[in-house]
Amino acid sequence: MKEKKDRFVKMAYYEGGEKAMFEFIKNNLVYPAQALNAGKEGSVHLSYVVNDRGLVTEVKLISGLGNACDDEAIKVVKLLKFTVPPNKVKNLTFNKKISIHFHLPKPIAKTIEVKEVEAIPQSVGYNYVVTVQPTNSTLTPEKKSNFEYSVIIK
Repeated sequence: MKEKKDRFVKMAYYEGGEKAMFEFIKNNLVYPAQALNAGKEGSVHLSYVVNDRGLVTEVKLISGLGNACDDEAIKVVKLLKFTVPPNKVKNLTFNKKISIHFHLPKPIAKTIEVKEVEAIPQSVGYNYVVTVQPTNSTLTPEKKSNFEYSVIIK
């Protein structure tokens, strides 16, 4: 009699689990400008096949948003690579489904903190270079950056 572990097909899986897969999607998904400008958000539902080498093939749209979100979701799903454990049966394919969510970015805080003001004399007035930093506490340190604006007062 075969051992129990040999009787079942071992499924393809994403290395690192579902959390790692969604992190990969988040890092590679680009919100289409057309959808962003139209204020379009929602979910794209896809089905796809993982072949015996762990590559994604045959991506099909179940329901989508249009406005290039569908194409972007399909593009990112095709980038996924799965690990396929050895099975006694060759040329196995695995059918999977996924939902990819498009959420509009949250607006950045309107308040700013003035870091430095430098007045540079000009022939008709002064050119002030003001370095500011957003004071929104929801921005993480790696997302915070200084902005430099030139303001000419005549």
